[in-house]
Amino acid sequence: MDWEFSTGDGSWRPIDVPGPWQRVCPEFKGVGEYQTRLTREDDEPFHLRFEAVACHAEVFVNGARAGEHLGSWTPFVVDCTPHLRRGRENELRVVVDQRPEHVTTGFLPVIGAAFGGIWGPVSRVPYRVLPERPVADPKLFARGDRLYLDGRPLQVRGLLHWGYYPEHGAPRPPRQEIEREVEWMFSLGFNLVKFCLFVPPEEYLDVCDERGLLVWQEYPIWDRPLAGRAVIDEFEELLARDASHPSVILRTLTCENRRIDPDLAAELVELVRRRAPGGLVLDNSSFLFNERVGDFHDEHPYLHTADWRRYPARIRAALSGRPEKPLLLGETMAVDAGPDDRRLAVSVRKDQVEILRRELPGAGYVMNSIRDIPAAPLGLCSVAGEAHFEPSAFAWQRDSLLLIDRDERSFVGGSEAKIGLVVSHFGGEPLSGSLSIEWGKEQRAYPVHLEPGENRRVGEWTLEWPEVREPTPVELRARLLDLENRWTFWVFPRTRAGFDPRVQVATPRAGSLRCPRHHLLSPVFEFDACVAAEEREVVLDLLTRDLLSGRVLQPAEGLKPLLEVVNRHDRGPMPERLALVAATRLGSSKRLWSALRHDAPAGLWLLERFSAWLDDADLPAFQDAVEADSVVLEEFHRVDGDQRPDAPVKAGEGVSLCGLARFVTRFRVPDEWHRQPVWLCSEGVGDGFRVALDGRPIGEAGNMVAAWDSCRFQHQRFPLTLDAGRHELELEVRDWCAGGALSGAIWVTRTPESAFY
Repeated sequence: MDWEFSTGDGSWRPIDVPGPWQRVCPEFKGVGEYQTRLTREDDEPFHLRFEAVACHAEVFVNGARAGEHLGSWTPFVVDCTPHLRRGRENELRVVVDQRPEHVTTGFLPVIGAAFGGIWGPVSRVPYRVLPERPVADPKLFARGDRLYLDGRPLQVRGLLHWGYYPEHGAPRPPRQEIEREVEWMFSLGFNLVKFCLFVPPEEYLDVCDERGLLVWQEYPIWDRPLAGRAVIDEFEELLARDASHPSVILRTLTCENRRIDPDLAAELVELVRRRAPGGLVLDNSSFLFNERVGDFHDEHPYLHTADWRRYPARIRAALSGRPEKPLLLGETMAVDAGPDDRRLAVSVRKDQVEILRRELPGAGYVMNSIRDIPAAPLGLCSVAGEAHFEPSAFAWQRDSLLLIDRDERSFVGGSEAKIGLVVSHFGGEPLSGSLSIEWGKEQRAYPVHLEPGENRRVGEWTLEWPEVREPTPVELRARLLDLENRWTFWVFPRTRAGFDPRVQVATPRAGSLRCPRHHLLSPVFEFDACVAAEEREVVLDLLTRDLLSGRVLQPAEGLKPLLEVVNRHDRGPMPERLALVAATRLGSSKRLWSALRHDAPAGLWLLERFSAWLDDADLPAFQDAVEADSVVLEEFHRVDGDQRPDAPVKAGEGVSLCGLARFVTRFRVPDEWHRQPVWLCSEGVGDGFRVALDGRPIGEAGNMVAAWDSCRFQHQRFPLTLDAGRHELELEVRDWCAGGALSGAIWVTRTPESAFY
């Protein structure tokens, strides 16, 4: 059929069907019309099947209304028989309303990939209604915190897929492209794809069934109310479509959604269980405290590796006392990176997978994401779909994984370190063999036998690090049958007794340059010219492992970055630049501040190197050096009922907390502050908190009732007028996502604009 399209302006233009109308009218949204001509050559019933129309379609034959359908993702059949004239030309007209605000629109409009129109094929079929298809039985079940598929332990290694295909205009690639995509995911070690907030063409599910790639179907409801009876009809159609595919083993009704009718969610979960038995379902793929009903726990931790190391302990505490279910990280390990930073993009993901497999072996994960999008270069492929990585870059990601139990990568020459050897095995058969470990010219072997689903520490080796005069890389290699893994350690010379007084480590304490918390998802780092090339190599390899503290330096006029992280995530053409090390000129002297960790050998070595950086740097004068007039609240006591522990909690160091807790501190207001305007300031208290002074509430920030609108990475300011003397401050802190509490500074000040605490 030859189709024409009109936006309602009276003009018609040729258009390809299937295909979104954005191909001919890129900016058009609203109600469009399609028309074509039909000829009925026989007396047989004439039914048309529309595979997918976004979003509401009304079908007219020779001016008579023949049918309608609501929903962008599912097929429908229209009986044209009563309205057609045999042997004559007939007019077929389809009025399509894109409805970008419809509940099942999904996430594609948010990333600039909205589509409307007849984007699926249209064909004549012999049936009047869609035929029922047999329901598949994938035989997935949970036992405790583990998943089993066909009776074998399953460790989910998924890749997030938003259905972003700008070259096609809608999420409908040709079969050859689907097949290449599936094989490429397999080659990188993934065993599952999560269709996040879109519904793929049925051909994609067919390929997954044939090739054995597992599917997590997340239905396309995002930031829309999961409420009202009409949504049930759409879910009935969605399930009728995907329940026949054995590859679909996991389903979530919605994603990161705060607007959920709990009764409707429970009804829909039961609907899924009836229509698609044999898989697992959850109402909301989000955060632990935002799921209401379902078969597994879900979390979306987007953390840099410094925080990731603390995540397993926090999530174990968060899950304590909750129903025992499998834990799946439905979105995680997002790493923004440019062309020059791909090595770090892999190493960050590898480090996080290894920590997860070692500490939470039954937990599955879905890595973000398959493609870059214009707002963020976080994909394993470019916006155009070109692979950033060869399969060899992900050779470590398999059913079975060789691990070590040390996350540190820097050591002092002449010292020793015990390295534990761990094997995580989720293959279908027992794993037996000899684990070979090589370090320099030394080699050892450890016998290994693991059953499917086992995680075991199989041996230990005490490594003696050689004395060195400069940072030296040393590689540890592990092999077991066809499995291999390797880790690079750095050995550093011993540091001198003292450090340059011009160099200061920024921490949440009085007199320090401010150093707020930050996501730090991007491994894109840039150095000033004063940093030598050989130093850059060392720092880049250890930044995400031994050096990041999770803090950045507060921007200030005249403060020149010597090392900064470039945050491109959702920043448009102007990325956010955040200093990790910066310097300035104060009068005739120079001063350097660092927001890095300096407790590991790599950090101590850097403290020595900072003197050379300062000497070689061309620095401006500090313009924002307003002296701080503040009282920093450094020590708190956690209050559990009337009991107060002996050991104080230090603000800035963080408290392993997932839930609600109260913290109290006392401080003294100087006499010269009496009845003068002051501000209570905070950075990184939690996801939400309430604050009271001397028993009187004075404000709150973030979200105390749901895991949204977090204030974790925001600066809060509460105006006060205080009497001189002693006061008591109480914080009621909510930590929703196992990120910890009191991870930033808290201070009372008369100079809130100062760059210093």
